[in-house]
Amino acid sequence: MKKLTNELRWGCCDKISLGDNTNSQILEYHDRFLPHWRELCDGIYYLKDDDELKSFDIMNVEVPSHIVSMILKALRGKRLKIEDIRFECCKFFRGIRDQEYGIELASWLLNH
Repeated sequence: MKKLTNELRWGCCDKISLGDNTNSQILEYHDRFLPHWRELCDGIYYLKDDDELKSFDIMNVEVPSHIVSMILKALRGKRLKIEDIRFECCKFFRGIRDQEYGIELASWLLNH
């Protein structure tokens, strides 16, 4: 995630890929990851309107609602061109209501 954040900040990032698609286990969220998610969202702020991304992938990662909210806040107001969006074996929720956050993120990515 640190490498991705640096690439976003320097404008040399053509894809956002979180997680590991070679591992079938989901990386469960823990509060110690929060600084890394904050750094990632800070890097997303550096994307400019009409930037093109080959992909936005989240694989085998638990992304709770407050992290999805942070990502959406970082993306707000941006018009990006994203060729491929992939969520594989992700866990976006811990309860029924929180499912909406994963749907909201996917919807935003598809419509911008």
